[in-house]
Amino acid sequence: MKPYQYEFPGEGAIEYAKTLVAGLTREEAAPIIRELFENPSNDPRIKRCATCGFPFRDKTKATMAKVCGDSCKTARKTKQRGIQRLRGATVKAKKPIQYIWWLEYPFWISEKAMLSRASNYERSYSPEKIEYLAFKAR
Repeated sequence: MKPYQYEFPGEGAIEYAKTLVAGLTREEAAPIIRELFENPSNDPRIKRCATCGFPFRDKTKATMAKVCGDSCKTARKTKQRGIQRLRGATVKAKKPIQYIWWLEYPFWISEKAMLSRASNYERSYSPEKIEYLAFKAR
């Protein structure tokens, strides 16, 4: 699991912190907030947000919330969609170069490649037709 990056707290984290430090001065609130980060509560409803990493109170009935608010939920879903797009992306493999056309004297890499390319465009005659042409040429 990645260490939390404490950047900006979500709505639920701000609301939870406000309930703990309501009516206190900044100097009085600082140790309480520090304690909140270092030692999480034993209450099963107090969790850390999966997105912002700040503690929040889970208000859901089943206590299954992973994020503290709408902004964190949006950020998490956006990241998940990006990961899903990367998993689903199929890259079409490029065919290896068979014909070097850009040089002064173009050439095929192998005779097999040349014949397979030619067979797509040039159809050979049937054996009867070849015999007929050979007989006619004599």
